Amino acid sequence: MGVLPARTLLLLLATALPLAAGEPSALSKSEEGPALESQEAALSAYRAGDRTRAAAIWEARLEAGEGVGEALAGLLRVALREDDLEGAAEWARRAEVLAPESAPALAARGERLLREGELGEARALLRRALETEPEEPRAWLGLGRLRLASFRRGEGAAALREAFRLDPGDPEIVRLH
Repeated sequence: MGVLPARTLLLLLATALPLAAGEPSALSKSEEGPALESQEAALSAYRAGDRTRAAAIWEARLEAGEGVGEALAGLLRVALREDDLEGAAEWARRAEVLAPESAPALAARGERLLREGELGEARALLRRALETEPEEPRAWLGLGRLRLASFRRGEGAAALREAFRLDPGDPEIVRLH
């Protein structure tokens, strides 16, 4: 693992330590600013192809300590979508530290490993995501892709159907369903 930039270390410390103690992070205690946009707004922007806006919303949510696992998963997916594998690896490291049991973050980390060809590790993370949250659509999507890549077409199709049932609005799920 490489050296983390100073801003990343500060963000990790300011967010992880209070969250581990069950308190709001120092970043979430800052003065009132503009209203924090919702996870739904970030997803809507991402699905509409406005990854810059989606990333900005997720970064703000992460800094505020709101929906940390979902924000990290979103940022990791933005990096993957932009073919920024180094950035995706960085977001995955942050997710492992800040949201180790978050189903969306586990699924996103699994998607990253799947993309890098680490099928066994991807399978383990996707399964953990589903153990944590059986209705995590992106975990089902990743599991479907993994099974299709392993020539288990029936099982892959079933996993993709489950992903679609859970989130019929996700364009990536729709495309593969």
